Amino acid sequence: MATEALAKKEKSQFEITITDKSMNAYLQSVIGNKTQEFISNIIALVNNNQGLANIPPQEIINAGLQATAIGLPLEKSLGNAYVIPYKGHAQFQVGKDGYIQLGLRTEKYKTINCCSIMSIDELKNKNYLYGEPYEIFRVKQERKQKNLKEIIGYCAIIVTTWGFEKSLFVTTEEMKAFCQRYSESYKNDKYGKSLWNTDFNVMAEKTVLKNLLKHYGIKSPAMNMAIISDQAVITNYDTQTFDYIDNPASNIEETTAEVINEPVKESPKEVKQLTPQQEEYKTMYLSGVFNDTEKKRYNILWAENQEKCLSEMREAYNMKTSPENVSN
Repeated sequence: MATEALAKKEKSQFEITITDKSMNAYLQSVIGNKTQEFISNIIALVNNNQGLANIPPQEIINAGLQATAIGLPLEKSLGNAYVIPYKGHAQFQVGKDGYIQLGLRTEKYKTINCCSIMSIDELKNKNYLYGEPYEIFRVKQERKQKNLKEIIGYCAIIVTTWGFEKSLFVTTEEMKAFCQRYSESYKNDKYGKSLWNTDFNVMAEKTVLKNLLKHYGIKSPAMNMAIISDQAVITNYDTQTFDYIDNPASNIEETTAEVINEPVKESPKEVKQLTPQQEEYKTMYLSGVFNDTEKKRYNILWAENQEKCLSEMREAYNMKTSPENVSN
């Protein structure tokens, strides 16, 4: 009895919240049979990060649901997505590898990569920019021989299956100037614990890749959700309401394009035309027929299986818009 009482006493506020019956019912309505796995994983996440102990439980749950909807695990070692304790809130962040994964899942890319640059010659080395292992090794050896130690910038590149190629480059000085201007976590980090200070290179590579994908990449529903919610506190998951606490004035990534420069003009033209399946999904999604909960479910299903999603949406759409239902 004493052991049981102690266990109950030590149960955190987060565990109490997420195992509550009403919360369980809500999670069941949103993610269905993934609920128990979600609860176990999110509890483990909080238990392994003391910084999340005093964060509002609902914000952590919302961040976890967002990661689930996008299809990215919150396992820190994978580098796909994170829940970061910041200013007493849970900030959702998509990692560099998360953006690469989302891009690869579209099966529309031959190459998607980002890397650091230590010399102008590296910008001309397409095999290095493409991430070819042999070339990466050769470049590292060359850096040692030339005693290069300073990163002068960051480059991201994409090549689609139909041949469209685009690259973006930002210098280290421009990236730091941007952070100083727009990132509160960078310029006001007294103890050097923000990701911009502990992992500046990783964050810089991710920022360049994110902007390349945002302006020139293939916009899958999962990619759109990732770009919009990245670095935000998700105050309401159902309505997709965000608070960008790192930059209250505006979405930090909206302004990043100011410091991005293109090293080379590419000849292939960008292809923006949606596929027939994407057009159909967009038309039904924006029709006003479906409520927020239904839209959220279709977003998740679309990221997992587009054909199944369209089939279920068509059936529901036709039922909701049939004359007898409309008249009622």
